[in-house]
Amino acid sequence: MLKFEGDQLMSNVLASPLIALPTQCTANGTMYLDMLDPSDPSRHSFVGITESTSQVFSTAAISDLHDITIIGVSVSPSLFGIMVQASKGNNSLQDQGSRRGDSRFFIARFDLSGLYKGSVDLPLVGSVIRFAIFPSGEFLVMSLDTGQISPKLTILNADGEVLHVVKNPNLLDQTTSIESNGVASSTEATDLLGSILLLPFKEDILMWRAGSVGPITAIQNSGSEHEIPIATPDGYVLSDIVPSSQRLIVHLRPENAKVGTALNLSEYAYYEVNPSDGNLISKLLLRDRSIGTIGCEHDGDYISFHSDKNERLIRSVSR
Repeated sequence: MLKFEGDQLMSNVLASPLIALPTQCTANGTMYLDMLDPSDPSRHSFVGITESTSQVFSTAAISDLHDITIIGVSVSPSLFGIMVQASKGNNSLQDQGSRRGDSRFFIARFDLSGLYKGSVDLPLVGSVIRFAIFPSGEFLVMSLDTGQISPKLTILNADGEVLHVVKNPNLLDQTTSIESNGVASSTEATDLLGSILLLPFKEDILMWRAGSVGPITAIQNSGSEHEIPIATPDGYVLSDIVPSSQRLIVHLRPENAKVGTALNLSEYAYYEVNPSDGNLISKLLLRDRSIGTIGCEHDGDYISFHSDKNERLIRSVSR
């Protein structure tokens, strides 16, 4: 049974009630949070948290792009990446005027100390939905060709050059569903694909659809893939996956849970899964259901986060 203790108050970090899941973690147990402003969810703040320190990644440091819209984040052993839609150039009025309407997709790169390292221009057609960074440094990008309403998984190198296009049956199933339901709107297609999530795991990137019973697809940087069929208990569906460098830990929710209603955390469940066959190894029992959200697993430690009444971020560990 997991007992969370040793609350660490991150006094310089204000928590938001809106935090994107899954969280991101590196192999040393640093937890990275993407916190959204409740009054304006388009505004993000990014912070990395260790046992004793915190590191902010400021979008104000992105000096070579302007008119920035945040798509998502991912982290590797040496890189913190923010996927953005933006225009190239600095933020001067003259430069904005000369490049108005030239909006493309970029990955804004930071090292793990928070220093901005420049952006990578992505040569992709359509809209970018998700991305993740392989531990080896390549990018996996899920995009939608809005002209053909066709989803695509692309692997690019660190310079943004296309290496592989992944032929993935899950995404093809999405396209079939879109066509069979007569959905002609790229906006509706984007919403359907928005339920597909990506997370680095060991040397691969895992892909799954939130609200499904599986499978989870493991994608390699070579473009090959294999499916992990999850032995999901009756009445439960996948919610998200807890980041871990070695263990596959799934977070399940009741199939009939309604979006937008108060969460009954006692009905949610965490399981460790055998990554080779998808069988459940063990259920993680939580002694205290008020610990917040489990954000990472590292060397047998489960790291959670929540906030106090003053909206300050608190980190707890179960050992």
